[in-house]
Amino acid sequence: MRKEFVKAISICLALTMILVLAACGKSSTPTASTNPSSSTPQATEEATTATPIAQEPVTLKLYAQYSVDDEKGSLDYAIEALKKELPNVTLDIEPFVSSDVLKVRASTGDLPDIMAADPGLVSVFSKNNEILNLKDYADVKSAFLDKLAPGVIPNIEDKDGNLYALSTGGNLWHLWFYNKEIFAQNGVKVPTNNDELTAAVKAFTAKNIVPIAMYGQAAWSIGSYMDSFVLRTNPGGLIELATGKSKASDPQNKDAITRAAELIKLGAFQKGSTSTTYDQARELFHSGKAAMLIVGDWEIPDGVKALGDKLDFMPYYPTALAGKEEENKNQLVAFGGGGGYAVSAKTKNKDLAVKVAAMLAYYQGEGRYVRQGHTDVNINTDGLKTEKPLDPVTEKLIKLKRDYIYHAHTVFADPKFATPFGEQLQSLVAGEPLTDFFAKVDKLSPAQ
Repeated sequence: MRKEFVKAISICLALTMILVLAACGKSSTPTASTNPSSSTPQATEEATTATPIAQEPVTLKLYAQYSVDDEKGSLDYAIEALKKELPNVTLDIEPFVSSDVLKVRASTGDLPDIMAADPGLVSVFSKNNEILNLKDYADVKSAFLDKLAPGVIPNIEDKDGNLYALSTGGNLWHLWFYNKEIFAQNGVKVPTNNDELTAAVKAFTAKNIVPIAMYGQAAWSIGSYMDSFVLRTNPGGLIELATGKSKASDPQNKDAITRAAELIKLGAFQKGSTSTTYDQARELFHSGKAAMLIVGDWEIPDGVKALGDKLDFMPYYPTALAGKEEENKNQLVAFGGGGGYAVSAKTKNKDLAVKVAAMLAYYQGEGRYVRQGHTDVNINTDGLKTEKPLDPVTEKLIKLKRDYIYHAHTVFADPKFATPFGEQLQSLVAGEPLTDFFAKVDKLSPAQ
């Protein structure tokens, strides 16, 4: 699954479409999802009802991802919890086909009561008043917002503070993974700042060990590396280049980019890194030929399988200037944000549909964590126990990520910027002079 996801993101760099939380639905009879498995979710027993809800039987149409086991597991979990609190509600589910299906149905006035919608669809439907603004519904606050992890709310609201979709998933953080054994055996300190990182790169290259396995064939991976430096000096990150808030040559960006480029010249990446695939880079890391790997937290299961207790990740990017390790240390690159369950503005049961959507969003996130061990959830997982033991690396991430601050990757930018910017990143790694890089990237920025 993660391999396919990474390939999809590579395509996204060209098309600048991102992770899709899409889903849709309509069926003539209730599906098997209204009778989920008998195992009991660790949901709170008392309903957090802020709006009186009628007790007569009600059927709501739900358009949601419900095709593969991973999707079914979390949604079945949510339905179990929903049935305990709202036994009068039945969900008529249609598995996701495409967001285009919802666009067609909107044109005929046939939207389902509750639908999973990606950010693009949310943008269109909110402008056309096809979906409700959920921000001021008391049930949304009590059943969903109050149960989110700290710092999440800004990522699910739009730029105007409106709330049109309740997300079941969370951010996929880009982390610096490392092999503890390689560092220990070679007497190299796990870096916490730029000076220590430079020393590590020099030490590993002297021993013919690849410091950082880089899958540069996907330009966004180089962008993650570069943003790891920029975020420590400019909390806005590289995404500012795409939005015109700053330029590559601006002081807060230039110093960081320069330091990142200097490490590349020292041999931070393996030779031919711009033609190295995701699988090839991971093999370098898993086989012990590379000391570090920068990739999303989806790497943890495979990394643990390959390296066991040798695997770890640096809690913060090791790219700050010496003496400034605490500055902007919580800033991390991530995939995710936006999208989720939306409610049709034409539903006949607005209060009930909103309450059900809020409960589904929360309990499906809880199910992803409790039943499936997924950490990419927005909910606060304190006090919850997973049905299967978590590995130490995952447990570490769970404790740390509550403090992380999300920054969208430049792959999410407009294609007019993202595609040529990715090409410039690859050219820089291949040896293009840094002065040329700054000049060309500055011309791409809307700030020009």
